[in-house]
Amino acid sequence: MNMSTRMKRTAVAVATLAAVGAGTAVNAVNADAAGSRPLLKVPFTCQQEWRGQTWQGHNPDRAIDFNQGSGDFDLGKAVKASADGRVSAAGNVGSGYGNRIIIDHGNGWSTLYAHLNSINVSVGQNVADTTTIGTVGKSGGQATSHLHYEQRADGSPVSIKFGTSTWVAYYTTDYFTRTNC
Repeated sequence: MNMSTRMKRTAVAVATLAAVGAGTAVNAVNADAAGSRPLLKVPFTCQQEWRGQTWQGHNPDRAIDFNQGSGDFDLGKAVKASADGRVSAAGNVGSGYGNRIIIDHGNGWSTLYAHLNSINVSVGQNVADTTTIGTVGKSGGQATSHLHYEQRADGSPVSIKFGTSTWVAYYTTDYFTRTNC
């Protein structure tokens, strides 16, 4: 995507989402399985632009891997909670996720953050959407640092939605910025 197109898409998304206080995203449709879906924000520090990507065979296919640069450029960068909630899991589960955190946002909704370098929260802790919950890493056997991110309804991955727009352009790359911080 060239810089002009990227800037236009970001400007439109920021203008659309500013009213709801969420992060930048691309529009599409999502059927909510659980109760009232929380307004989730891009899981990074305000005004940072991150590249989100999925690809065929990504597990689960509704997850996004976030990078800001290439190689280990992202290693150690702050990861924020997408919304207020309570930490329901934190630690290394011995799977491909490596160090991971799950935050329960209520009504059956949760977010998962994986491959973390460090974990700054503990199970049972209440967090705000401004809380730094950990840092980007490459745990779980990953070759380069990135954040693996999922949104879940009743424990199952669903289409990613930031604010009121959904990103379901699977097997593509797009850009996201946390705004209205």
